[in-house]
Parts: sequence; C-alpha cells; structure tokens
Amino acid sequence: MPDFLKSVAMPLKLIKASLIAFLWLMSIGTNSAQVMSHRLVRHDIEVLHPAISTTLPVRNTLFERQDETGNTTGFFMEVLSVECGDTQCRVDTVTLVWDRLGRYDRIHLPDGVELEKAEGKDFTPADYAKLDAVLSNPDFPLKDLVKQDLSTEGVHAVSGASVSMDKSAYVEGAIWTCQTLWHWAQGDSRQIIRNITGDQYSDPELRALILSDSTGMPEFALEQLIRREDFSEAALEEMLAGIYKDSTLLRPSMEYWDLAPDSIYLPAMIALLNTRGLEDRRICIHSITQRKPRLSTTMLEALPIPNLSMSYKEFSTYLDFLGRFRISSPAMTERLVELLQHEDFMVSRRVYWHLEDLQLSKTHRELVNEYYRTWEDKLWP
Repeated sequence: MPDFLKSVAMPLKLIKASLIAFLWLMSIGTNSAQVMSHRLVRHDIEVLHPAISTTLPVRNTLFERQDETGNTTGFFMEVLSVECGDTQCRVDTVTLVWDRLGRYDRIHLPDGVELEKAEGKDFTPADYAKLDAVLSNPDFPLKDLVKQDLSTEGVHAVSGASVSMDKSAYVEGAIWTCQTLWHWAQGDSRQIIRNITGDQYSDPELRALILSDSTGMPEFALEQLIRREDFSEAALEEMLAGIYKDSTLLRPSMEYWDLAPDSIYLPAMIALLNTRGLEDRRICIHSITQRKPRLSTTMLEALPIPNLSMSYKEFSTYLDFLGRFRISSPAMTERLVELLQHEDFMVSRRVYWHLEDLQLSKTHRELVNEYYRTWEDKLWP
C-alpha cells in the first residue's frame, strides 16, 4: 500500500472503532448525553483462541469504558458468534460485555439478529439463558477441546477415544457457538481486562484491597500482587490480615507465598501454623515440605508446640513434618514428653515413636523408656 494511503487508512480505522463503540452504547439504551459523559479507551489485543487456532494469536479491539472521573466501569468487544466446524453456520457479529474485573456480564445482539443453531433454527429464550450460563462458567467442560473435537451432535472422538458429554453443558445444536463465545468471554481476554484494571492501582492500593469486602476483589488484588512480585513487608502484613479475615483466601494465596523469598515466606508460614485450624496448617506443612527451606534456630523456636487440643490426625501430620526436618527444641521436646501421658493412647504412642528418634536428655530418655516398659505389648499396631 502506498504511504499516502497508509496515512489515510489509520485514521479511518480509529474513526471506525469509535463509531462502533458509539453505536453500541446507543443500541443498549444509553442516551447521547450519557455517551458523551463516558470515555472509551481502545485496546488492541492479541489472544490465543483455541476454537480458532491453537497456535496463532487472534487480533481484536477491546473497549474500556470509563466514567467522567476516569474510573473504569467495564469493557466490551465485538466478536464473531461462531467459528464453524462444518462451513454451514450463520455467523453474526455480537458484543460481549465484562465488568472491570473481567467477569462476564452479558452478550448483546444487534437489532434483528438472532443466533442460529442446527438446521437453521433460531435460539429460543431458553437457549439464550443456557448460553448465558455457559459464558458465565469459568469451568466450561469443553474448554480444553478444539473445534475438530466437536460436531453438530456434540462431542465426538478425541484422540481416538469416545468422549461422553452431558448435553445440559451447552446449547444443544449450537456447540460451536458455545465454544467460540466461551473462549472470548473466559479466555485470554478476561486476563487482559484484569491486568488493565490492575495497572490502574498503586502497590499500596492493591495491598489494601486484600481486606476489601467486595466480592472477588481480594482474589483480584492477590493475583495482581503476584503479577507485580510485590513481596514487601507491607504486603506480608496485608496478606496475613486478609487470610485472618477470610480463611478461604489461604489456598489461592499459596502461589504468592511459594514465589516469595524465604525472608517473607517463613514468617508467614510460622504465623499461619500458629494461628490457623487443622486444614490450613496441613496446607502450610505441605508447602514447607515441598520447599524445604533452611530453618534458623529462631524460626524453629517460633514453630507451634503440639497441644492437647490437637486430634490424633493432626498430631500425626505435624510430627511427620517435624521428623522430616528433624526439628526439635527444648520447649517442644518438653511438651512432647508430657504428651506421653495423653489420655488418647493413639496420640501418646505416636509421640513415643517420634521421641525414640531424637537425641534426648537423660531425664527425658528415662521417661520415654518408662513409657516403653508400661506399654510394650501395645506399641506395635
């Protein structure tokens, strides 16, 4: 293309994109005054869309909608309704809408357009409701399949094996449409949106969002802190405060802790071991076991000491952890020796076998030997 035509083509593309955005806002009932009070920011993006290609990125234009103060209120993008697997589909242009955290909100069809399913039939109201449920589900059962794995009848052979799929998982007769639109709604576009929104926050603002009561916001903040590799002392404090406030944050936070340096990781794990319940402590113990960090004397002394409130299962898990790392301290050994008197014989026996492998003082060794003499006949299961 000649240079003078290129210079004309680029502004025309921008005008076209702006016109598309303006017409879409008008089409969903937004009046001209409201349109003018909102700013639209264009983002040219590339995504990997498995329903189109498993290797080549697909380009599209994502629009960010901001209010009059510059705060992001949502995103939208025009996409083709289906990547057909048999060249017999009717393809329409539709608009997908997300909130500022990349959560699918809705699909918008132009006036006079109806989505089509098998045999040229239009979607019914029930089909649209099912499609909306599909696009809202991040765990869509067909997400790992490509269009060659699908047919108008549903899922057929994958790698030579027959695949069974509940037809309630998609709109019957429109499986390609469901797969195509799902990858737009829940695929790479979603993460791009979350990152655009995340970039609008400073590090302190993101850390503060860990304590937010807004649904999905703590998880979003956690994800963005991982992306930024913010392993500061301030992040440590906010992260622990968030977990203390909502224990469901612990499991997704493990990616953050596992990436953090030992100077952040170990204080966090010890704090969590000392304050959380059984299941949370198991998560932390598993992490430490996998990571195998070097534990200083100070860290060892800060580890929780087994107590009477622990169940046998928790005792066993914790003692396995201590034994694997050959962890012991005077205070911990003293408490374990006391637990030889535990009223639950299963617990006291488990403690005995742990103490047997430790270097003990003469006094403690005598107490362990006394336990052996008392329960010798029952020490082996």
